[in-house]
Amino acid sequence: MALPRSLLFLLWMGVTVIPYAIAVLLASIVQRGAPLYWMCVAWLRLVVGGARWICGVRYRVQGMENVPTASSATAAVILAPKHQSTWETFALPVLMPHPLAYVFKKELLQIPFFGWAMGRLDMIHIDRSKRAEAWAKVAEQGARRGQMAAFHQVFGDPIDPALWAANDPLLQARKVDPKAVPALYLDCGAEDRYGLANGHRALDRILSERGVAHVFELPPGDHGYEYVLTVFEKGLGFLTRALTVSAR
Repeated sequence: MALPRSLLFLLWMGVTVIPYAIAVLLASIVQRGAPLYWMCVAWLRLVVGGARWICGVRYRVQGMENVPTASSATAAVILAPKHQSTWETFALPVLMPHPLAYVFKKELLQIPFFGWAMGRLDMIHIDRSKRAEAWAKVAEQGARRGQMAAFHQVFGDPIDPALWAANDPLLQARKVDPKAVPALYLDCGAEDRYGLANGHRALDRILSERGVAHVFELPPGDHGYEYVLTVFEKGLGFLTRALTVSAR
């Protein structure tokens, strides 16, 4: 009896994945991020439900009270399942209230429909034959996701142009009263991978033209934790001195 049920379940997955994958591929032309992710989760619910009703797979979850809720937008966790089966790979996005980012082997992207749709999501695919490069990619993309998540949390996803214009630091620098500005310390790596050094220079130029007191640093470095470690002590020292003066 197990074999017919398994075959029926595979048929169920195959029949349902094709229309969902096509819908995701079409939607990805104009939409990315969380909306596309939840479209895929809708198909995963069909898979988990099919496993239950066709194959009799039941599950019990303990400890969900320790997982950040959907309202905790800035919270984050790392899920490390033992991966004894494929089931939890499909079930975790259904169970978790936040979008997940899987780290997976890039060969999965070649699976028709399933892999094509997965390739449109904000996931991390790696070449497992190149271990050092793979871990570097995980660290880089993980940091980028965290940075962009914080950015989108403030300015929206997609970015709200009006909200950005109202908080653009370059525009604020042109309008601010030079005498009302608190202590400012600016630093950025000269080789910043996101091009932030250009905006950094522009902000320094505007502040200098308007006579706004500030400290400007543009040391060698990229955008990452290694760079932060090289400037952390200097930035913390500036903050300590500024707070000491303001407390007097």
